Amino acid sequence: EAGLKADSNMIKNIQGFLKQALDSKYQGWPKWYAEAGIRQSKSYALAMLSRSGENVAAYISVMYKERNTLGLFELVNLTEAINRQTQLEQATKMSQINSLVKLMENHIHVTAGEIQFTDNTQNTPEIWSSPVRNSALVLKVLCEVKPDHDLLPALVRWLAGETRNGHFGTTHNNAQALSALAKYVKIMEPVNPDLSVKALLGSSPLAEARFTAFTDPAVRGSAPLTSIPEDDPAVVYSLEGQGQVWSALKLKSAPAEADLSAATSGGFMLSRAFTVLDAEGKGKPGAQSFKRGDLVRVSVTMMVPARRHSVVLEDRVPAGFEPVNFMLRDADMSLQARVNESGGGYPGYWYSHVEIWPDKVAVYADYLDSGVYTFSY
Repeated sequence: EAGLKADSNMIKNIQGFLKQALDSKYQGWPKWYAEAGIRQSKSYALAMLSRSGENVAAYISVMYKERNTLGLFELVNLTEAINRQTQLEQATKMSQINSLVKLMENHIHVTAGEIQFTDNTQNTPEIWSSPVRNSALVLKVLCEVKPDHDLLPALVRWLAGETRNGHFGTTHNNAQALSALAKYVKIMEPVNPDLSVKALLGSSPLAEARFTAFTDPAVRGSAPLTSIPEDDPAVVYSLEGQGQVWSALKLKSAPAEADLSAATSGGFMLSRAFTVLDAEGKGKPGAQSFKRGDLVRVSVTMMVPARRHSVVLEDRVPAGFEPVNFMLRDADMSLQARVNESGGGYPGYWYSHVEIWPDKVAVYADYLDSGVYTFSY
């Protein structure tokens, strides 16, 4: 697609391997892949074969019959595979695509002025699934099959707003998100903008700019809360020329005096259980009394109501307890097998960093989706 020269024998070998992977008798999947992970990997292989020009109509037919049981990632790949198949009749192709797009819309999660696509399929390999990747993949396929879809601007607004310090969290996220946004720009704005924009807060100027290239920097304006007119608080945009305008409004405020009684949980829920362990590392959670020399496993469970960035789970160590940090050389490593359950101080699947202090244990996560998370020490 990029015009690069590739060895034809290498391409044929790759195509042959992917076709082999689509065979129900293929035994080369990693043992830790669940059935859902294998099915998603097959859908990706199907999309890549179709993109390379291979006739995969027979495989498409089998997967399309199971469309009502497919997860979001599989629906996206199947849609791309169908769209790129020249062997299918156009009427059949569009009918199948419309059906799959409706199924993808069942995965929409709506927030104020934005939407994202979420996949609740269990046991999915991490390389396939994240909110950014899911939404980016949907954006790319919708740009190809439904460029006039009403929800595209809201999806792009959410995806563009997911950057943190100039990136999307991981290399794979960066690649998928940037390629999706680039495709959207190419389809929706095929020529450079030539646009003058003014933003008014009531009757007062808030920001003004002229854009003649996609690389023009963003323009920011600000105003104190006291300048918002009570009779006409609207922000009005005036546009002249050709192009699209993307804008975001943020309202920041703080109380004049801190009111600690107004603190809320923000939807988070926490619970903590103590387990006194025997020599084999077994015990019953819920212990409430302890004696000197007991080995105790502390399990902290956190329920997250919605996606959250930069989460810190901090647990204060009760008086009389001493946390064991197995990352230190002088730690009693013979205790690790008895204590280890979901962490023991080492980075796990949902957190990126752990700090163990004499009086507290802190667990850091860059990003958490809604769900239940447990850390033990």
